[in-house]
Amino acid sequence: SIIQKHILPEMGERKLEQINSALVNSFTTRKLQGDSDGSGKLAPKIVRDIDTILKSILKYGENEYHTGPLADNTVLPKNKKETVEALTVQEAAHIEAYLWQHRQKQNILLVISLLIKVLLAEDMFICRVSLVNRRK
Repeated sequence: SIIQKHILPEMGERKLEQINSALVNSFTTRKLQGDSDGSGKLAPKIVRDIDTILKSILKYGENEYHTGPLADNTVLPKNKKETVEALTVQEAAHIEAYLWQHRQKQNILLVISLLIKVLLAEDMFICRVSLVNRRK
């Protein structure tokens, strides 16, 4: 579980009074960014789940043991969204031409997949443009 795998190894030996917002913030940041070499990096959803569970545990500790606020000023770090680069029309045409020249069952499936993605991207663009035009 999240508690045994992620929270207890780093927080399990600490007393409630030792836990504060700075500690929780650095803990969640390390989980999101990983170690200095990038290992141990967790998905943003898992880090949010860890953060939610840890805050619930701390809130329980506050209520049960009448401590002051333990980690009220914690902030879950923002995750940088990776940009996805799409193929240009020329790149897609080049790949399509290559696949048609080297016809094999899996290549035909790739062409179909590529065309579907292009059509979906065009539909999404048209929807965005129509929504922007409606707002004007």
